Amino acid sequence: MAIFIYLTLLSFGPYSYGQSLPTYPAFKTAKNPSNIQEDMTIKNMPPIRSQDGLNICYAEVAATLLQAENCKATNTQCDSLSDKDTFSSIDLTRFMVTSDNAISSIRSSYGGLNFKSGGSAANIVSIMINKVKKGASEECASLDKILSKMHSRNESEEAQTAMWARMEKYYTDAKNCSTCLSNIYATAKDDIDRNLNLRTTNEEVLKAFSEETFEKFLDQLLGTEKCKKISDMVFFEGVDMEVGIFPKSGQSPSLRQLKEKTKEILKLGRPLALENICIDLKTGSKAPNCSDIDAPCLAKSPAAQCDKDLRHSVAIAGYRKVCKQPNDCKELFKVVNSWGKSWQEQNNDGWVEANNLLEHVSMEPGVLSWIQDKN
Repeated sequence: MAIFIYLTLLSFGPYSYGQSLPTYPAFKTAKNPSNIQEDMTIKNMPPIRSQDGLNICYAEVAATLLQAENCKATNTQCDSLSDKDTFSSIDLTRFMVTSDNAISSIRSSYGGLNFKSGGSAANIVSIMINKVKKGASEECASLDKILSKMHSRNESEEAQTAMWARMEKYYTDAKNCSTCLSNIYATAKDDIDRNLNLRTTNEEVLKAFSEETFEKFLDQLLGTEKCKKISDMVFFEGVDMEVGIFPKSGQSPSLRQLKEKTKEILKLGRPLALENICIDLKTGSKAPNCSDIDAPCLAKSPAAQCDKDLRHSVAIAGYRKVCKQPNDCKELFKVVNSWGKSWQEQNNDGWVEANNLLEHVSMEPGVLSWIQDKN
């Protein structure tokens, strides 16, 4: 029987539509000395993605895990795949649901896109591999293509944030004033034509305004509602898979146990989702006992009280133990961050200090998740 995971508290993104992305304390970049004692780096990973000005880190992580598993199952080089063969992260946001009834009809009902409230990569991956087994491709629903009229990502985050907020205001204003629709529509259509790479007709924009929720408005506007044809879909190849999670309900692992579980999965050649990373936790604010990496104290740390809007998700694709001298070693994780290529390049390709990262995790069931063979 398929196991579905509903972890609604996990993986809230660092902003509602977006903000600038400095290097947060959770991501303490670490250089790689030449003396590498242990190395568990997954080589066949998809290209670095960007959530841009949207709160969809959880969907980007889910897309990364699904794509990496597909490449592993089909012996395909992940970084050479075309958009037609890769999962669309904006389409995956629709799978943030909390009931079996919703799951059974989600692909046919198209309940809309979830850009604001955050979500769980574990939920999305579980639903995809156990129930839906297909998602829209990047060729059909691509955030990169939609935003291609804008300048470079670093220069356009504020513009993106303002643009998505304007879209929501257009929709809300139209719902609150039906007699104002024609004026609101004209302004919105001009904004869309100038700032988004969308080939939407007048009729399609009007249809979007008629939708009952803003999520469905986005679905119509961005064209993902159209991605139902077989040719627009990417299919999950591993049919005998399930989602593994750690910790399970009732467990209170130590930092060392969390790290050892991560290494265990990486040894199997599979990346993991790490969720509930508090990206605004002040340096040095650990709970007193958390200086002992063997103490089960993470759930009591200040990260547990971290605002959900300041939580982030990443994929973990590697572990290294590096030493300057025999007694001077550090453990590193390679994070695949959805803040784009520039962040990855500026932060030593994502290699960060493992202990520092895990100390910023709000410990809840399923904070680590991965795809595994069914038991």
